[in-house]
Amino acid sequence: MNDTTWDGVAITPSAPRGNAVVVRRRHPDGHRYLILHRAVEGVHHEGLWAWTTPSGMRQPGEAVLPAATRELHEETGIAGHDLQPVDLGRGHALWLADIPSDTPIRLDAEHDRHEWVTADTAAARCLPSVVGHAVTTAAAVPTVHVTLPDAPTTDHPWCPPHPATHTCPVTGHHVTIDGRPAGTAHTATVGDLPDHLAATGSHHGVIITDPAWRGRGIGPAVIWALLRHVAHTHPHTTHVITDSDPHDTATHRALAKTGFTRDGHLRLPGGTRLLHGINPGHWLGHRPPNTSTHDMITAQGESQQGRT
Repeated sequence: MNDTTWDGVAITPSAPRGNAVVVRRRHPDGHRYLILHRAVEGVHHEGLWAWTTPSGMRQPGEAVLPAATRELHEETGIAGHDLQPVDLGRGHALWLADIPSDTPIRLDAEHDRHEWVTADTAAARCLPSVVGHAVTTAAAVPTVHVTLPDAPTTDHPWCPPHPATHTCPVTGHHVTIDGRPAGTAHTATVGDLPDHLAATGSHHGVIITDPAWRGRGIGPAVIWALLRHVAHTHPHTTHVITDSDPHDTATHRALAKTGFTRDGHLRLPGGTRLLHGINPGHWLGHRPPNTSTHDMITAQGESQQGRT
């Protein structure tokens, strides 16, 4: 395992050690994908590592998303566009950037030209095959816009019925995908939920949603939107958790693609649930200094069937 890049920049030892960003834009006959030609072997070189997507290694202490946006800007000049997670549970986190067709590309010195090609052409040109496969994987992810407007916070069977005793008020959100209702999400403190408190040992944190939205690549987009919302509204939180049905492999995959890892088990009267956790500061870089490592968020909610 290399400790530095080819030009001597230190590489973080923590996973994921790097990022790859698949950039696409709309054309009249479908999407086109950005591939970059590396300059080191000359402008006419083809073969292994001649063509790649924007990518790079993460530096020690650097959060994952800021590292991805930095590499994208350094290599292409692209900035100010949201990155959507495709699969964060790999050695190189894989992201997708949808950009307007008139966005200019400004290459760095490591690249001598770029092309906009179909996903199949990009997969064939980007070698080894693991690089090309990243393009086809990202190409299968739809472009969606997730919003979280406020929703009523009453009548939640998972929440104790005495809101006056709560450490922090329960807050609710509708989840909409491209303007269409797709479920609800709510937040409350772990200390107000006896079963979650017993499983985590933390009196602090928030409950967001049971991420049951899955299918066609939408699940990770919804989970990511919720994670970013909670990290923004609860900036001192260092650990987000959620629970899932042990047999719900689709939700497990969606959580893994969004950076969650298995955190143990949650024993409830109706059966055992799997716990999944994530450190938002590691991924988003939002954690402020001097934050308690015992702050925790947990997730719960409802989804509408057939929407994802």
